[in-house]
Amino acid sequence: MNLRDRYDATTAGIEAPFAVVDLAAFRANAAGLARRAAGKPIRVASKSVRCRALLEDVLALDGFAGIMAFTVPEALWLARENVSDDILVAYPTA
Repeated sequence: MNLRDRYDATTAGIEAPFAVVDLAAFRANAAGLARRAAGKPIRVASKSVRCRALLEDVLALDGFAGIMAFTVPEALWLARENVSDDILVAYPTA
């Protein structure tokens, strides 16, 4: 059974929309980014990772520190939910 068949079998009873994330690949990609950053901390753009569990997962890895949120309400939610206490708001808010 190939990977696509496994995903199809696993999600057969789930009503769309949903997402499937290969955590091994996700973490391998994160490790590659951290390696290329050569010790400089990486701030995660929450716009690129729209899943709280994945944000928490990547922030727990070596080399990652803080989140760049795209709005003040999003930054407040991230702080309130204790996803991170190091949050940068990307765009000015009136």
